[in-house]
Amino acid sequence: MFKEKLFIARLKELRNEAGYTQKDIAQILEIGGPSYQRYENGSREPNLSSLCLLADTYSVTTDYLLGRSDTRIETISKTKDSKPNISFNDQDWVKLGKLLSNEDKKRIFEILTGHDFLPYNEAEK
Repeated sequence: MFKEKLFIARLKELRNEAGYTQKDIAQILEIGGPSYQRYENGSREPNLSSLCLLADTYSVTTDYLLGRSDTRIETISKTKDSKPNISFNDQDWVKLGKLLSNEDKKRIFEILTGHDFLPYNEAEK
């Protein structure tokens, strides 16, 4: 399933790096202090929502916490000329598109992708 010893070591390491006490993390997870202590001594495993909250608190992936990856943050590789694959046919985008001006749409696209926006008819040229 996961590497328990590595999970325990990473919990302690990340908590110490962030300057939290066990009590602080227990409060963030909304569990008792002894329950969190059991996570760090290996006698109890966090549930899925606690695991996700721990990953969010420490800005790492759940795979990193579980010892399935040595990469703390998931990165997306992007080549200089790559264009994102964004479907404007998705129903949510269609609904949002009806509410926004063209200038707003252009700005949102640029913020989300880091690419200049080309209108549909210009992109095909």
